[in-house]
Formats: sequence, C-alpha cells, structure tokens
Amino acid sequence: MMVDGIFPGKESCVVVALAIDSEGHKHLLDFEEGSSESAEVVKGLFARLKARGLEAGTARRLLLVRDGSEAIAKAVRHYWPDAVQQECLVHVERVL
Repeated sequence: MMVDGIFPGKESCVVVALAIDSEGHKHLLDFEEGSSESAEVVKGLFARLKARGLEAGTARRLLLVRDGSEAIAKAVRHYWPDAVQQECLVHVERVL
C-alpha cells in the first residue's frame, strides 16, 4: 500500500491510500481530508481501512510505502504493527 498526502490548496490536505496489485495496477482504497498530514487525519483513514477488513499478519505481511511523515509511520505501527514500512525513494531524493 502507498500512503501520501496531497495538497490541492493552501489550507487543505488529502491523505490517500493506494493498493498495488500483482500486475502493478494501482487501486484507490480510501482518502481522508484535513488541514495537514496529521496523526488525526491519518488515523481516521486507517481506522476505516481496518474496519473494512484490511488485515495483515505473519502469513500476509503489509508493505507500506510512505513519505517521511512521522504521523503516518506512527499510525501504521498502531494499526498494523507487523507491517514493513519503506520510505518512498522519490521523497528521499527530493530531500537530498
């Protein structure tokens, strides 16, 4: 799954969750709108995904690609503690 915030306006942020299937096709899972990529916004998104059945475990681990957001990282650890988190390499290169 990929999770990132996009900013369509100065005072608006939409945190988007995308799944990528085995053929490389992206699928929009859900999104949450807020004023920033805050923990509250991310947790709202993740709570809905979990309620809709997004599960991960030892037999099927979740790989989550995200930017450097600590709010996203913390929410992933809360909802899916066994998930593997990878910081997006595009985001890493932008910082360098």
